[in-house]
Amino acid sequence: MAYCSKCGQKLEEGDAYCPNCGTRMKNIDTNAEHKNRPNINMDLQVLAKIFINMFVKPVTTAKNFINSGRKNTTIILTVFTVVVNGLLGMWKVNQIVSNINDVAIKFINKIVAMSKIIDPSLGDSLSNSDMNEITAGLAQIKAIIKIPYGQVFVQNCVLILISIVVIFIILCVSNAILSKNKPEVFKFYKTALIIAMPVVYFKFLSIIFSYASVYLGIILALLGLIISLVCFTMSVNESLKISQNHAVFVVSFTVLIVIIVQIACLQKFILSFIASIVESIMYNIKALNL
Repeated sequence: MAYCSKCGQKLEEGDAYCPNCGTRMKNIDTNAEHKNRPNINMDLQVLAKIFINMFVKPVTTAKNFINSGRKNTTIILTVFTVVVNGLLGMWKVNQIVSNINDVAIKFINKIVAMSKIIDPSLGDSLSNSDMNEITAGLAQIKAIIKIPYGQVFVQNCVLILISIVVIFIILCVSNAILSKNKPEVFKFYKTALIIAMPVVYFKFLSIIFSYASVYLGIILALLGLIISLVCFTMSVNESLKISQNHAVFVVSFTVLIVIIVQIACLQKFILSFIASIVESIMYNIKALNL
């Protein structure tokens, strides 16, 4: 199969001239189909390098991706980032639900310890029988609560996608206001996308290490946010051709807007999540004739 190198017209075998523009056969690129065909294996190899290097060399990798990232690679990376963030959100909710017994018992033990200050005759902590009763009660409560994991997945996907889109829009507007250069819209999107990677990386690590320590998990999540912010600050000029002084204001304003948008979305999502939980509880109570 051959294509015209001038107009891209599909040619039949034996054609001496392009039927569309009349280009002679000698100027026809017989390998055009192979050259234009997306190389999925190459894209996956590039993505693998981005995943590794974004962890060890985040700023350099971000700049390289902004300057040379291909369209196919960007699309795959977008889908990967959004889907993984959705899965991590489901995992985090499951982790919280699984640990609710330990959290409740620790909380009640603290209340008992504080009560002992008022009434010294009380015990220092819960007895084994008390703990068994609490565990059984929590198990009954968990049995009638159906966690809407599908909703959690979608909400986390939407949350990170909205953040990427907000950053992209702000970069476009900033270029129109502060720069006289021709806008490089695709670079703006790649900038918004690549700086989300550290957040996703460290969200994954945060969940893993939260099993050992909640505080360690929080620290890792904050570390991911800081690295993402640093990457944004140091790589924004790769797409947005403005002075460093202007870049500081653009980054600060962008972060502020993203935080406001995320808080607004989280408020809406949490209310929707709670409504789904209450609805599932009421449904199960009716089903059990309680």
